[in-house]
Amino acid sequence: ILHRTHNNITYYAVIDETTKTIISWSENSTDATKVTSGVDGKLSILGLGKGTFSLEEKTAPAGYNVPSEPFVFTIGGSCDDTTGSLKTLTMSITNKNVASYTADSNTGIVYMAINNTAGKELPETGGMGTTLFTIGGLILMAGAAALLMARKKTEN
Repeated sequence: ILHRTHNNITYYAVIDETTKTIISWSENSTDATKVTSGVDGKLSILGLGKGTFSLEEKTAPAGYNVPSEPFVFTIGGSCDDTTGSLKTLTMSITNKNVASYTADSNTGIVYMAINNTAGKELPETGGMGTTLFTIGGLILMAGAAALLMARKKTEN
């Protein structure tokens, strides 16, 4: 899912699934188009323009983990005032899972290679369950110690 934030409002990309071109932007997340990469693992989206975008991977390929955070990237650039043609194109990223990225002002294409993490995700540990079991165990131990002391006192 591709989205961007403007004036504290998140807009979700509605993409033509055949041409992979952005048709519109919607404030409703249910309108977002879930695009899939090709068999080669590549994904193309046309019509981004300038701005900061977030690309969220919701389903990872078999054998890979879904990233814990979206891929955030910013596209910038400038046009020739006379001809309107693209003069410069820039791209910056904030994610550590991006292996490489480039921006080509001759073609108008930005490219981002992502490192996917292979393997199974480990279950989350800790949390509220651990705290409850620890407290319960301490209460049982204190009760057992009190009973032991009471029994010794009655025997004496």
